Amino acid sequence: MITGCEKGPQSLKKMYERYALSSVCRAREEEESWWDKRQKRMKKLLKEQVEHSTARRKAERECYLKSCQASSLRLSQFLRQEDYSPQALEPDKNVAVAAYENLMALFTRDFENKN
Repeated sequence: MITGCEKGPQSLKKMYERYALSSVCRAREEEESWWDKRQKRMKKLLKEQVEHSTARRKAERECYLKSCQASSLRLSQFLRQEDYSPQALEPDKNVAVAAYENLMALFTRDFENKN
């Protein structure tokens, strides 16, 4: 049986290169590929995005419910404070008459100035 030492220094170099290559290949097989690392990173990012969007939707829902509750409270307070007597429901005729007279005076004054 002939060993590497008997063949000379060239065979030792080749044997060392083969050993180094085989250990490098084994190390590469044992470590994760770039694709596996990318997939893990993407899964982590997606999970974080889902958690963030869920928290945001929950906060928006709570804000909406609070605003609805405040609006309902304002409406109920407004309705409790109003006077529902028939006199309160009738429009104020004096204000309407005064507005009509002011408009008529404005237009008749402009019409008289043009003639």
